[in-house]
Amino acid sequence: MARTSRGGRLETRTARLKLAPRGKPYYASTAKQGLHLGYRRINNRNGTWSARVYQGPSTERYALKSFGQADDYAEADGDEILTFFQAAQRIASEAPPVRHSSEYSVADAVRDYLAYIAQDKKSITDARSRMNSYVLPYFGTRPASRLTRGDFEKWSAWAYAHDPRAAAPKRKKPAEIPAGERERRRKATINKVVTYLVAALNRASDHGHIKGRDAWSRLRKFKGTDSARIARLSAAEARRLTNACPADFRQLVELALLTGCRYGELIRFQARDFHAGSGTLLVAESKGGKPRRVPLADEGRRLLVSLVADKAPNAVVLTKADGSAWRANDQTTRIREACAAANIKPAINFHAIRHTFASLLTEAGTPLAFVAEALGHRDTRMVSKHYAHLAPSIVHDSIRANLPTFNVHVDDKIRKLHP
Repeated sequence: MARTSRGGRLETRTARLKLAPRGKPYYASTAKQGLHLGYRRINNRNGTWSARVYQGPSTERYALKSFGQADDYAEADGDEILTFFQAAQRIASEAPPVRHSSEYSVADAVRDYLAYIAQDKKSITDARSRMNSYVLPYFGTRPASRLTRGDFEKWSAWAYAHDPRAAAPKRKKPAEIPAGERERRRKATINKVVTYLVAALNRASDHGHIKGRDAWSRLRKFKGTDSARIARLSAAEARRLTNACPADFRQLVELALLTGCRYGELIRFQARDFHAGSGTLLVAESKGGKPRRVPLADEGRRLLVSLVADKAPNAVVLTKADGSAWRANDQTTRIREACAAANIKPAINFHAIRHTFASLLTEAGTPLAFVAEALGHRDTRMVSKHYAHLAPSIVHDSIRANLPTFNVHVDDKIRKLHP
């Protein structure tokens, strides 16, 4: 049996669970020079073992390949779930090959593109996650200039069938999501990946790393992926929802209803971001990377006056009941529980509160340009796409006033039993 190096902080389950979850793996050396055992864990699920191989001085890069789960929350079975020592024994056979090549690869194009958008855009996290899930596992370090149109057609079929969460512990899917909606969401996901991939390759071509764009120029997106319905609440449902929330989470929901801000924006608010004089709230870090000021109605201004009353200027305004900070995804279970308590069916996610804010404003006659500015959009395209049908329309009013009647038969005795 080959000699197994000691793994230090990766060797035991207890030691690994003390490590902070992150996207970048932690590494341990192996007996073979240039080969490292990687470990990565995101949130409370089994971590992933990976093999990292140095590609030589001609490239100064590494090749990375995942090959199994760590026994963080489940007992090892020697097949899919591995202890450190089992992973260390298997790594030699699972390691990606060494490719001593200086050719510009798809991985290079992805790396350069992510570095580019990280300069001034907040979409870097989404782009990196999708590239790591759907692009790099398939193309990896393959030379970009050697790829053909057929390669991208095969990738498109593979990406649609690929489930990057298959190796993770199964999560219960909400029963309210029908199969057709799940398929629409999957196609929408692949469309976003195509957008990122084409942008990365086009940029590589612009910089002379790849000759021509014919290979990916005909890469098509799925049609009909726009959601036909936007989840939102009525004003009455919104009041029921807030009443069903625990006190700390209720503050989050109420401020989301009054500002239309995203969850990530809300949990970063500091007391100094509220300006009582102008009745506005500063969103210093928005998704698009551009700060904006959200105008507050009187109810929102009064709420924030009370929330910041005892806070230092740089203190976070919204915290949990124990004083700790809200974290990413803390809202997921809480909003589902609040919907159940408020009898809101189907349950909404937290982002639907933002849709509620925009929908209610539009229905009340607020110009779409004003709604777009409050939401932080650069123009009215997204707002028109999702909310224009709710706006008062002279076209609708004219049709209703001028279309003649045709004496259609209507049985006025029929009534819905449960309005």
